[in-house]
Amino acid sequence: MTAAEQAAAPLLPRAVSRRAPDAPGPFAFAEPGRVRAILEKSGWADIEIRPMDVDCSFPESALVHYLTWMGPIGRILQDADAPTRTKVVDTVRAAFDIFVQGDEVRFNAACWKIDARAGRGIAALPV
Repeated sequence: MTAAEQAAAPLLPRAVSRRAPDAPGPFAFAEPGRVRAILEKSGWADIEIRPMDVDCSFPESALVHYLTWMGPIGRILQDADAPTRTKVVDTVRAAFDIFVQGDEVRFNAACWKIDARAGRGIAALPV
């Protein structure tokens, strides 16, 4: 999603801005300190947060749909006029060429692996 934002920024300078750290969306829990604070405030203990990368892929045929419906660019495009939408989609799609391998889009997703123990007042859920 960051590749889409970077590619679209020159075309949508006011719409594509630095995301707020507590804004809803796919990056809402990107800051481990914020996640830790939320969990601690909720009563969780022994919190361990580790970065992990996950290999992801989906069919290249779904790329334009992904770009036009996911993340901040997707939200912006829902209200864009047709010429703007076409120019942004063409520009952003071209930025994804480096991720296309044959008939698949392959990329690495940066994630967090979070382990925590139910603290006082939290019922443990069965696994």
